[in-house]
Amino acid sequence: MNTKLPWDANWPVFGIAWPDALAYAAWRSVRDGRVYRLLHEEEYEKSSRGVDGRTFSFGNRYEPGFSHTAVSDSAYFGPRPVGTFLADESPYGVRDTNGGVSSWGFNHGYEQFRGSRSTRGGSWTFGFARCTSAARGGSMPTKFGEHLGMRLAACPIAF
Repeated sequence: MNTKLPWDANWPVFGIAWPDALAYAAWRSVRDGRVYRLLHEEEYEKSSRGVDGRTFSFGNRYEPGFSHTAVSDSAYFGPRPVGTFLADESPYGVRDTNGGVSSWGFNHGYEQFRGSRSTRGGSWTFGFARCTSAARGGSMPTKFGEHLGMRLAACPIAF
């Protein structure tokens, strides 16, 4: 297995801590003149599961080739460009919610872990059991890694 991969500009954003994600959303808001923010947990879940509450963005049964998880491809273990797995698309057209990288959420994480922040979605480093649309996680805001990135929501009002 190749442990030194050349960087690909089409990979999702990953390896950032929660404050980095907030800072990027603020910078992008100023640059574009509209409000961007991290998603709330409920927004992430709804955008991935749709109104029918499906288990995965693509349905209720897991198929290894449908999303980018640790069991998707035994010949390759690493990040892939956004949108590589075409089936990982929700009824709303949101891509890569069950694989790719997990996303920081705006909410606090689990209550028993004071100061943590929520994380949602699957990752190329997780097995399929942690890649369902309803799977929740939490991490300390300063944590970062190859499995953790961000997803922004664009608010409909400009400032």
